[in-house]
Amino acid sequence: MTLNTFKTRLCLAFKAMRKAGLVARQNFSCCGSCAGYEIATDIKAMPAERRAKVRGCAFYTRQAAADFDRRGFTGLYIPYGPVDVDDAQVGLDTVAVGQIVATSLREAGIAVEWDGSGEKTIFARFSSLES
Repeated sequence: MTLNTFKTRLCLAFKAMRKAGLVARQNFSCCGSCAGYEIATDIKAMPAERRAKVRGCAFYTRQAAADFDRRGFTGLYIPYGPVDVDDAQVGLDTVAVGQIVATSLREAGIAVEWDGSGEKTIFARFSSLES
């Protein structure tokens, strides 16, 4: 499997996540803390009817993309979950959001390492791509 194929499949997976109602961002923001803040700010600015349709979020940061390059292209960690906005949770519970992310990645042909709990970040593995 080539790096270009992985990136194409990753784009397909993120498109599927967005279709499933997640705010899904690639190569986004500098780090996880900033990404979470920016996504929460974006959701807070949405009209109420649009915000009600948000099922959660998933992303990987520029920092994660750089680590991907430095580690020799083994894979990417993809944080996910509901979003806290004004002391309220927007979206499904953490595990339900993780299931959307894992399913989207697998359906795009990317191997996923995840224990199914809300405590572990999903790892999209490059070296073990499914055919």
